[in-house]
Amino acid sequence: MAQAVLPPDPGTDTADTTGTLFPRKINLRVPTKSEMARDFESVRLWAREIDALEQRCRIEHREFNHRELGKNRLPAALWFDTPEQAARFIGETTALTTVRERSKELLEYEPRLKAWVSRKPLKLVELDDRIARLTAVHAWIIARPRPDCYLREVEVAGVDTKFIETHREVLAQWLDLTLPTSQIDDSARGLSGFIQRYGFRERQPRIRMRSLDPALPLIQSNDEVLLSQADIALDVDSAAQLAPAHSRVLIVENEINYLALPDLPDTIALFGSGYGHAAIAKLQWLAGLELIYWGDIDTHGFAILNELRARWPKVRSILMDRETLLEHRTLWGQESSPTRAELAHLDDDERSLYAALVADVYGPQLRLEQERIRQGWLLDALHV
Repeated sequence: MAQAVLPPDPGTDTADTTGTLFPRKINLRVPTKSEMARDFESVRLWAREIDALEQRCRIEHREFNHRELGKNRLPAALWFDTPEQAARFIGETTALTTVRERSKELLEYEPRLKAWVSRKPLKLVELDDRIARLTAVHAWIIARPRPDCYLREVEVAGVDTKFIETHREVLAQWLDLTLPTSQIDDSARGLSGFIQRYGFRERQPRIRMRSLDPALPLIQSNDEVLLSQADIALDVDSAAQLAPAHSRVLIVENEINYLALPDLPDTIALFGSGYGHAAIAKLQWLAGLELIYWGDIDTHGFAILNELRARWPKVRSILMDRETLLEHRTLWGQESSPTRAELAHLDDDERSLYAALVADVYGPQLRLEQERIRQGWLLDALHV
């Protein structure tokens, strides 16, 4: 049986705060002639139910002739003359009041947000008791564009870091409408880009490293024995200030392998920790050193190697070869979500093994994690 097309659900952003959408017509799906002929009694009951709404809205009817049933008059549309009438119809009078009050409050604070209010009126219902705090945060940022501070340093009553992080989407929409474009970093998008986009200070990643040469500490102290092979973690800016006397860096992805590396003359161990080597790229002193990478033998291990080599073309891999893979076949595992990306920076042997992994030549989604490789095999590779 044909159903009436009711007004928009109150969960959609179609509420009207200015009256420009009213009077508003909501078309109904009128039963077809074949439906009428097949079950006219149900059609008649449907029409009666719609006509019973006449105290709540205007009803537009359409007349037509049916070959068997004669002249008929059926509801064709509902008309709502005012927002109040529509709100009463769907039981949302309180929401309409809230939209009007909060939109008035918001536009008195900042008229340039009118476009946002027009697009997102029902967001005002959701944010009802938070509008005042949001406008206070917005005003704080507008008064201090690109503030170069952490979010927790925003001094607004009743606001903490979590509040700002929770409402980044709304604040970003407001700031984009009210800040000069020169004060917005448009290269940073989405919720994750909020801090960079509006000039807040980001928590810097830590770079973890240790010297594998007891005679060459990374940092000096009054007790060189204690700090000669210290496992240190520095923020990027501090790590960039180091001036190591070493000539070689070994980048390792697994933490236990990083900690278990043997003494190696003239070598720094650097804990890579997966993708995201942009932080490591800020260490300018790496450019003049021999770089060695040891990762898992799986598609993502080669993707990380490819990323590193895109920055430093002379990066050399170790223990990421076919011989190592086949030697440890009893320790193979599976990769949960392998990549099939084109990797342009692998050498011929690496590219061949990567292609074999992608093609499942040795098994489905094959993976040999670096921590499964025998320590003796590692020591042989390092010539220790």
